[in-house]
Amino acid sequence: MALFPCEIHLSRYQGPSSAAYPALLVNGTSSRKHLRVCEPCLIAKVDETPVPLQQIMDDGSNMEQFSGGQGCASGCKDPTFAAFFLAAYKRGAEGETYYASVCERCSLLLAEHWGLEL
Repeated sequence: MALFPCEIHLSRYQGPSSAAYPALLVNGTSSRKHLRVCEPCLIAKVDETPVPLQQIMDDGSNMEQFSGGQGCASGCKDPTFAAFFLAAYKRGAEGETYYASVCERCSLLLAEHWGLEL
């Protein structure tokens, strides 16, 4: 049994703990959070993120392809308003890092989804 409850479904759980570190950067300020979660909730939360996330390679070699706001939903006006980063760690696995360059509307969606304060 986990020592801490999953911060998504809010109860204790069997099995290993996972962690998520979402960060939203807007106009030089950042909002960050550390979430202790069960693995099923981590997978679901990443899959349900309201904008498409691009996975960053371990060496960062694919970062230059992310300019231009590929993370935004269609119809967004300024896809370079904010940057969203997510580091996700499943117990016993390598961490995965994700990125999205988003507009103001999408930054608000991400903040709500991940519980970040702007």
